[in-house]
Amino acid sequence: MEFVRSPCLSLSSALTSAFLLSASSFAPSSPPRPLVPLPPFRHAFVVNPRPRPNPLFSGSPDDLPSFGDLPGLPKIVDPADRPSLSVDTGGKLAFKQTEEDEEALPINYRRPEVWRDADPLKFPREGVKLITFDAVGTLIRMTTSVGMFYREALNQAFGYVRLPRPDLFTAAFREAHRQQNAAYPCYGKNDGMTGEEWWRTVVRDTYRNMYDLFDDADLVEELESEDGEVFEAVFQQLYNEDFTGEEAWELLPDAYRTLRRLALWREQGGPRIGIVSNSDARLSRILYALGIEEYFDFVLTAEGTGSAKPDGDMFRIALREAQVEDPRLAAHVGNDFGKDCRCAAEAGWHGIWMHEDKFDLPEDVPDALDFSTAGDLVGVLAMYGVAPETREILTTRDIYEDGNYGFHWKVWDDHAYQLEGRDFREWSTNTME
Repeated sequence: MEFVRSPCLSLSSALTSAFLLSASSFAPSSPPRPLVPLPPFRHAFVVNPRPRPNPLFSGSPDDLPSFGDLPGLPKIVDPADRPSLSVDTGGKLAFKQTEEDEEALPINYRRPEVWRDADPLKFPREGVKLITFDAVGTLIRMTTSVGMFYREALNQAFGYVRLPRPDLFTAAFREAHRQQNAAYPCYGKNDGMTGEEWWRTVVRDTYRNMYDLFDDADLVEELESEDGEVFEAVFQQLYNEDFTGEEAWELLPDAYRTLRRLALWREQGGPRIGIVSNSDARLSRILYALGIEEYFDFVLTAEGTGSAKPDGDMFRIALREAQVEDPRLAAHVGNDFGKDCRCAAEAGWHGIWMHEDKFDLPEDVPDALDFSTAGDLVGVLAMYGVAPETREILTTRDIYEDGNYGFHWKVWDDHAYQLEGRDFREWSTNTME
């Protein structure tokens, strides 16, 4: 594994870092900081609130120790003496408490309106047999806009000319995609089409929607020429290159770590892991390129099954794939409330809405709908008592800085550990792979 420092700072940040690091030399001596493997952008690791333990999960070799295990730090509170708290995954510093524990909530704390926790008697956490995920927006996301790729592919095939803004290409794509999906759902699976044929129409209609905005008449002529050389080059670049790998797709924070935890739990008798997505058949190639395909027992797509969410058929197919008879022992995680959470819940599953920064439920949610919410993927792990000790966060500051970026006192609740003059992120990063 290559060991690198984090990316360059702006000039002002670099000068600030230099000043702070120089000032730190007057502090008591400390061990030199080794180079550590870092992601391509600034990440840090902060401590999770301790979730309720899962007796069926024994942890993993790469687990980070608790505060009390950190060398040189006093153990303020023994972990065994902490109250059994169930993490409220829907809010910041939000704990689901019993009435007796309500006084332990932070001052002026108000649980977010979006918070929901499905009945654990109806959907047992420890006995779950299957956990599936949506793909786009839940585990993976695009590196930039669709329009940027369509614009750049055209430039490369035709020669760089003046073209409209990427957002106009994005709008043209969305309209072409909407019309094609309405006419031939599930990538034409049930109409005798292949996914490649389906997408060829979308790409052609996307550019045709832009013809009025092109300044170069020769470009339109080339795209509509009988030999189709320019269009074919553009299509192959988009369909077989850009949108099948790391150029267009990246993992969401904590996606890789979440899947590793679930895979370890599966090895210990935990649930099977699957994908239920409205994507096309190229999804497996994308997951392979991002290094996570091996964690799934199966990958169901709209093109492969001929069904798409919110149709409940995909969830029935998933149960058959996992050989699970009782849907209450299956959970589905997704970022789209209607197509993921509500659809799964109506199919009898434990629907989990990963709401991220949305803190209001849709207006048409039935009162009787039983489902859960999670702020992110670590929140999902916390529901099942298999969350790691830390979570990954994005930062706007370099991870090596001292001064006001270091923290000396971290309180998650009334039962807290104290960090005296130590930066936990520095320690936790050095322990990560």
